[in-house]
Amino acid sequence: MTAQPLPTLSLSFSAASTVGETERVGLLGGKGAALARMVTLGLPVPPGFTLTTAACHRYLADGWSSDLQDAVAEGLDELQSSSGRRVGDPSSPLLLSVRSGAPVSMPGMMDTVLNAGMTDEVADRLGVAARDARFGWDTHRRFTQSYASVVVSAAVDALRAFGVSHLDTPLSPERIWGAINRTAGADG
Repeated sequence: MTAQPLPTLSLSFSAASTVGETERVGLLGGKGAALARMVTLGLPVPPGFTLTTAACHRYLADGWSSDLQDAVAEGLDELQSSSGRRVGDPSSPLLLSVRSGAPVSMPGMMDTVLNAGMTDEVADRLGVAARDARFGWDTHRRFTQSYASVVVSAAVDALRAFGVSHLDTPLSPERIWGAINRTAGADG
């Protein structure tokens, strides 16, 4: 009896574009398939990777495992190599958007986590590079809000209680930093 090949757990956007059109949604989910289609059409798509539906099935059956960790690490390594940027590196940061996408749209699906890879040092350097400290710290705030809302399931109302009245409210770096500190302290 021959061993079954292991299913692909992650694909770069460019590699995903080589998957047949009819198999894309089932393998990559709706958003992954759309990104692969844009690459196929020659549209400008930033580099990235998709965890496949096989990875989702594996997680649901067995929980988080070393092969899933390896798939994420390989995707990040390829992305860092192709972009020349590194997650958490203040001098050349790689910030990521983390999205979910099922083969069929489902209510209640995970929202987007923006700016994953953001740190205090990255926010400082981003503000210096943009010559606008508020921009760096507002980017940090967006990460904190999306992470708190999506991953930690903390209510956005908790951030509003600390002076963030709307996702796009312009705040000073001091007020943004205060909201970040108080929100992090709320989850402990």
